[in-house]
Formats: sequence, structure tokens, C-alpha cells
Amino acid sequence: MSLRPWISTLSLSAPVAAGGLSVYGIRGATRSPVDYATLDEALANGLAEVTEISESGSVPELRFINRSDRKILLLAGEQLVGAKQNRVLNTSILAEAASETKIPVSCVEQGRWHYKSRGFGSSGTSAHAKLRAEMAMDVSHSLKRGGAASANQGKVWSEVSRKLASLHVDSHSIALEKAFEDRMGEINARIVELKPEADWCGVMVFCHGRLSAIDCFDRPESLRKYWTKLIRGHSLDAIEPSGEGALPRESAEAWLERLANSGGAGYQPSGGVGLDHRLEGAGIHGNALLLDGVPLHLQAFGGQN
Repeated sequence: MSLRPWISTLSLSAPVAAGGLSVYGIRGATRSPVDYATLDEALANGLAEVTEISESGSVPELRFINRSDRKILLLAGEQLVGAKQNRVLNTSILAEAASETKIPVSCVEQGRWHYKSRGFGSSGTSAHAKLRAEMAMDVSHSLKRGGAASANQGKVWSEVSRKLASLHVDSHSIALEKAFEDRMGEINARIVELKPEADWCGVMVFCHGRLSAIDCFDRPESLRKYWTKLIRGHSLDAIEPSGEGALPRESAEAWLERLANSGGAGYQPSGGVGLDHRLEGAGIHGNALLLDGVPLHLQAFGGQN
């Protein structure tokens, strides 16, 4: 299955650069007719709740309750903090209105397994691209084998530990969130400089000259709502020292063409509605959450499954 008809409508803006990041806006996505809220909107208005699946809890699963009359989009890589340990979403999910479901997650706080709160809240952050890419690849491998949308928890912990050490962040619970907390000044400095244009529906980000990630939504409003989370994740990578330089525009165009040439297969999502299309081929991997054939969110990274 190819997403070329949808991707062929996309075009790139001129790049904007700040602190090791080069950002290309993506325009022209087909809009889905479905109405949905973001996770942060639902949590802030008391219309959704995220908890452990039981009193004892289970590391790779959480309970998501949608109390609203709208569908809710949960994004791959979004971080949830609280309860027995902080988690990140393994894949993007569209939760049905007035529903309860289990959602697949990974732990990003290895040293804690006790209640800090009964439920989870939003951290306002998304996992950095290296972690998101590793998780996306592991989920694709698991689904291919007939398994759940599971990431390799050991690899997740290893990457969190590497990131903390690289940034000289000390966390007694080995929490990814501590890296954001300690370096938020440097991270937010990039947020100030990088703003999406009104018609951007997606973004292609290069960090120190290398492709970091491609994220694309079906509408500009969604990109604006997720912008700060996504750029904070990229900024966590950008503040690591690197000797790489800026990338020429032709490389950005080439990555968009690779995305158009990629194939993949669809799987029933682990909770929610739609189709979890796993991207592969053409030096690209990642996934897109499709509803009636339209990607609500696509994330893509360099590399092969």
C-alpha cells in the first residue's frame, strides 16, 4: 500500500533555522472530515482520563477514558507523567467518542514504580526523534510478527539513560522528563524562534544536518496545537553538541520523494479506530494513522525496517 496520492499533494516551504535545527514547513495535505480533539485539550477540560490499567499497573499498557462526544487524537511519542511511572505513546491512536480503551505505551522513568498521582497528566513534551524512531521501528517489527504495538522496553530505557548522560542531567528515577526540566531554557529559546506558518500542516526537521523526523497532519490547526511538543522534542536533540552543518534544500525535497516512494502495510490500531499504516522502503520508516484513507498524523524517519 502506498500513500503517494496523498503525499504528492504536499510541498515544502523555505527553511527556517534556529540552534542546530533546520525546519521546512509542509503544505497541501488533504483534510479529513472527522472532528477530533487533542489529548491535551481533552485532559485540560476534564473530558479524558489516563490511568494505570489496575491498582498494580502494567508497564506497557494504560487505560484511556474518553468522556467527550468527540474523538480524541493521541500522538506517537507524547509523554504522560504521573501514576506509577512516566510513559510515552508507542503509536498514534484515535480514540472513539465516549469510549474506554487500553493504549500501548513505554516507560521513560526506569527508577520509579510507585504512585505519584492516581492519574496521568500531560508533560507538554514529546519524546525526542531518536527515541521516537527506535520505538516506531520496534512497533512495526512487533506488528509484522502478529504481536501488539509494542516497543523494546530495554532499548527505550537505554536511550533515555544515554540522553540523560549526554546532557549531564542527574535523575534519581532515570526520567526523560528531568532532561526537559533541566534544559527547558535552552529548549524554549528555540520555540521562540521557530513558529509555523498559518498554512503549514506538517514539518520536516533536520537536526545538525541530519533528518530528524517528518510529521504531517491532515490540517494546519493540528500542527499548531502539537507544535510546541514536537519542537521541544527536537530541541532536546539539538542541544547535544554536533559538528554537522545545515542541509541544502535539495535534500529536503529528496526526503519528500522518498516518503512518496515508500510502501507499507496496515494494521488494526491498538485501541481506537482507523488503520495503523506502517511505512517501509525507500530508506524511510514510520507510520501513519489513517481514517477512511486519509492520514490524520504521519511520522517518518530515515532508515529501513
